[in-house]
Amino acid sequence: MLSYLAVITVNVSPVLAVCFTLTLAGESVVGQNLSVPAKASETLLDIAHRYDIGYSEIKAANPNIGLWLPIPSRYVLL
Repeated sequence: MLSYLAVITVNVSPVLAVCFTLTLAGESVVGQNLSVPAKASETLLDIAHRYDIGYSEIKAANPNIGLWLPIPSRYVLL
């Protein structure tokens, strides 16, 4: 007759969290806007890649800027 014994251990560690207070009714975003200047050879997607921002986020923040057109000396909202 074969017998098996399984021993499972669980380590519990504290979890850290940051809480933010939303001061205005209907407010859902915490933080501040950041605008960066575009270089002459950059596209909107190049800037998104440099700042680790996704396509949807960079396009939503800059709806009037084309993705593939160079945008020299223009500020881009992140």
